Amino acid sequence: MKLLQSKSIALALGALLLAACGDEESSQAPSVQTTGGNGTVILIELNDLHAHIIPHTEQVRTADNKILLSTRGGLARIKTKLNELKGDSGIVMNIGDTFHGGAEALFSNGNDIVTLVNELPIDIAVMGNWDFAYGAPATTARFGNSIDPKVLRPNFEYIASNVKYILPLGIQYSPVLSEPQKNLAQSMLQKVYKYNVGDDFLSPTKIIERNGVKVGLIGITSDIINRMSPLLAPILSFTKGEQAYINLIEKYSDELKANGAHIVIVMSELGIHKDVQLANKVKADSVNVFFSAHTHEATFSMIESTSGAKVVESGDDTYLGEMKITVVDGKASDYVWKLHEVTQDITPDADLLIKINAARAKYISTDVSITSNNIPPNMAAANLTDNERLIARKIFRFRPTPITLNAPLTKSIGTTTLALTRKDVLENGFNSVFAKLLQNSLSTDMALVPGFRYDDAIIPAQSDFTGVNTYNWQNESNVVLNGDITIENVYRYLPSTNYIATATISGANLKTFIEKELTSAFSPDAFKQAGGWVPGFSGLKIQIDMKQTDGFKLLSVTDLNGNVIEDNASLTVASACARPFEPTPQLTTTTLCGQALFAGVTQDKTISTANFLIDAFSNNLDQNLSDAKNISDISDQELWPLVEFVQPIIQ
Repeated sequence: MKLLQSKSIALALGALLLAACGDEESSQAPSVQTTGGNGTVILIELNDLHAHIIPHTEQVRTADNKILLSTRGGLARIKTKLNELKGDSGIVMNIGDTFHGGAEALFSNGNDIVTLVNELPIDIAVMGNWDFAYGAPATTARFGNSIDPKVLRPNFEYIASNVKYILPLGIQYSPVLSEPQKNLAQSMLQKVYKYNVGDDFLSPTKIIERNGVKVGLIGITSDIINRMSPLLAPILSFTKGEQAYINLIEKYSDELKANGAHIVIVMSELGIHKDVQLANKVKADSVNVFFSAHTHEATFSMIESTSGAKVVESGDDTYLGEMKITVVDGKASDYVWKLHEVTQDITPDADLLIKINAARAKYISTDVSITSNNIPPNMAAANLTDNERLIARKIFRFRPTPITLNAPLTKSIGTTTLALTRKDVLENGFNSVFAKLLQNSLSTDMALVPGFRYDDAIIPAQSDFTGVNTYNWQNESNVVLNGDITIENVYRYLPSTNYIATATISGANLKTFIEKELTSAFSPDAFKQAGGWVPGFSGLKIQIDMKQTDGFKLLSVTDLNGNVIEDNASLTVASACARPFEPTPQLTTTTLCGQALFAGVTQDKTISTANFLIDAFSNNLDQNLSDAKNISDISDQELWPLVEFVQPIIQ
């Protein structure tokens, strides 16, 4: 059969890059109350490791409201503390982004992190959105049914109730592909990825028994993968919408109880804001605890909900959460929650420390030369026909331009007299400096950089340092304050192969862009949120009221001289939001920072964001350090660290 000979059909296949979203159907399964079960079960949460394998400087708001700079984390210390907390009967849960973040992850497609995390006593886990970031072939080989010797797998089980395999919608509903062509595409996918359309990507639930208590666990991974890029998971569909998640949770809670579970736990990477909203709306007593991830919020006290479910989150790798639940006659009677700080007085596990140092050796060698590579579909054992191979190449276009690490991570590339941090939801020192470097280097009207949750604080030597939203931080004795910026710092902030790009945007579209980002961070309806950090801007003055109704939070936007940006204005934009896995302009509109509001997007695939920043920090840093604030909020909303949540819950 002659297949894909015409350009129109090839482009139609490209249209599959439009992400598939599917809601779960409501279940009518009856609720069953299990009797029996007496004992205390210990649940331990590690969330959002982000491939942090060594200790790092962290901004910390303590339980007694102290604001500290502290050295925290380190995988060897985490292992020591996990072993202590777990004992003989605890359940260790790993939730959220684990195998992505930093150079060791980026240049090994996560393999070096998998090897080390496999040394931890983890029992059960849920993927985070960044665990999908190496592309569909790597994701399915690491977590799904397919196998690829180039992709290492965790030695503990992952669960997810909200992800199913699909035939990509661009194929299902293509107006130019015949049914035989669609069937051929489906046959190819099933051969390579070992699945059937409609199958769950991972097991939705798990029951683990400890101390005579059967714990039913529901896994929920992130649902923003397609927003990151439709190329990351074209064969997966994610549950969407508040009601769909209520239905899903209640369905699986009933099933777990019918199968003997005494308590039900939701392990969620939706973020604590969505989890609080769900906890208030699921039926009473359907869930005992939501363990959240994704939002990096450290909850020192349990959040109570109208359904009776508790909601907690353990911050990131700088904390471990411990929940003790006492069960009497099959029902939870008492909850005790505690956050444990992963401080440097914990003795690191000696064996794991040796393995960490060995894994890092090649990244800190003076003659380092490591080039990134993507993982293509493993078609060697799939026995594909020539036509099926052609389809595979059309479907999986995740082929970022390789980048090379050719200097040790420990190499110093600059010194800052301004606090470079990122743990501020609205505006922060790192994003402000990054955007200014970008704008001045490319001589544009404005610059735009993505807002991520990654944060390693880089603090200058003087005790009275300044920085956007900097507070009176107390520094612990183990923190080195010298303002030294290393290549490692760059890859902690930018652990991906994004590119530098230029574009234009109208004044009207710029305002739409800003409004969408404000809704994404501050909507009172958590299911309208999708990010959590506002992008960094340069060249603009923006006034907002984050407590206003969605779509009306932006009050004004001007240039730096105070001139109002009119709707018909045209601004040139320098951006660090051009993703290597974005669709090409021939297939669909290329986006920046996930929004298709820009014109004339031109990606420079010879310059990764990390390489740009390494050069800029080395040569242009001093003249681009500025403590000026670009965004002002007129609401009375206090922000972290004055309040508990970094991303505030807007009422």
